[in-house]
Amino acid sequence: MVKDYKGDAPLAAGETFDPTPANLEARTQRFTLGSGMKVALLPKKTRGATVQLNLRLHQGDERALAGKDTEASLAASMLSRGTAKRSRQEIADALDAYRARLSITGSATGTDVRGHTVRAKLPDTLRLAAEILREPSFPAGEFDKLKRERLTDIEGRRSDPDDVASRVLGRYGNPYPEDDVRYVPTVDEEVRNIESAKLDAVKDFYTRFAGGTHAEMALVGDFDPNVIKALLEELFGTWRSAAPYSRVPKPLVVKRAMEIREETPDKANAVLAGELALPINDTSPDFAALRVANYILGGSPSSRLWERIRQRDGLSYGVYSSLEPNSFEPNTPLMVEAVFAPENLTRLRVALTEELTRAVRDGFTDEEVADAKKALLQERALARAQDSGLASELARQAFLGRTFAYAGEIDARIASLSTTEVNATLRKYVRPDAFVEVFAGDFAKKK
Repeated sequence: MVKDYKGDAPLAAGETFDPTPANLEARTQRFTLGSGMKVALLPKKTRGATVQLNLRLHQGDERALAGKDTEASLAASMLSRGTAKRSRQEIADALDAYRARLSITGSATGTDVRGHTVRAKLPDTLRLAAEILREPSFPAGEFDKLKRERLTDIEGRRSDPDDVASRVLGRYGNPYPEDDVRYVPTVDEEVRNIESAKLDAVKDFYTRFAGGTHAEMALVGDFDPNVIKALLEELFGTWRSAAPYSRVPKPLVVKRAMEIREETPDKANAVLAGELALPINDTSPDFAALRVANYILGGSPSSRLWERIRQRDGLSYGVYSSLEPNSFEPNTPLMVEAVFAPENLTRLRVALTEELTRAVRDGFTDEEVADAKKALLQERALARAQDSGLASELARQAFLGRTFAYAGEIDARIASLSTTEVNATLRKYVRPDAFVEVFAGDFAKKK
């Protein structure tokens, strides 16, 4: 029965690829379409002849986008639910036939398209993506369904500790009015906005703001760049944005240190969300040293916070710190997060404060800094070997006007750091008593 079975065709083999910044830069082709869309292509042989793509559309300005956040988000979610030529199901069927996936998300300030396909189906996938973006039909039935889905999701997260903590943290000290895109709504406000959203307003928003003038496209994988360059010009070269664009700034907002507790009844786990806004961006001289300091403090599986709070004291299921670097304004939050049993609240607070204080007071050791530098450089190299991440990075570079030279500079700076520099940077920016900390959980029932 199996003697004539031939099995699936073998996957195409990928090339041995050098992910150093210099090689990535040498292999990348950059150009601009007639519409103004910036494109970065990185052709390379990949296993299975796969291709990763990322397209980012930027739109509007602070004043024009006021009160438009809900319409923008709904518009992005509606794009793949129907075009002038295809229904939602027909779009899904086409993607299956093309061995492709497309994910479209959006906010008031932009729309993000991520996806993948294979070399033979890349032209078809790009044509479908262009159809989705340029010819959406916004079917009324799908709009009503989307609103119900959104409302169900919002209500399902109303008492989720993680959602509660992050929302309260975002609202605390937020200086922006309710119609500003930087405002963080309450759950009830978000529900009201979805319920009152009108299809015509969503359509009008997309018609007014969508276009490729302020956009970046990146492709990484197995394709012929000459063919794809011509195709992208055909598909997006005349797609211009009607409304002007100006990035909405995110300046540093200094918040008074505060501990906030929110009750989430009948939830087994509690969540800590802490934040300290730092006056630094990702081109600041201290940025590389801050990356290393964060890695030792809470940014790795062997970090001080993990070893003390999770491993030694057994107070949390997970704990870590992270940086959310700003590429423009000097405004980079240092975040601390933990998931824990509500009865461990007091001990977790004490342990967190002690570890932050010890790090700032005593600093890190030479061994810790050397290990962190080595591990961080390895992580960065590994990330540059992942095609999906490369596509995102190339799109981001196009937006920022950067090349892989920036990555090389950060690598070199990390490699050259001394223990003294790392400790001095930590002490310069981190004050353990300056964090805003939100604890969300069922503390009323804690033992």
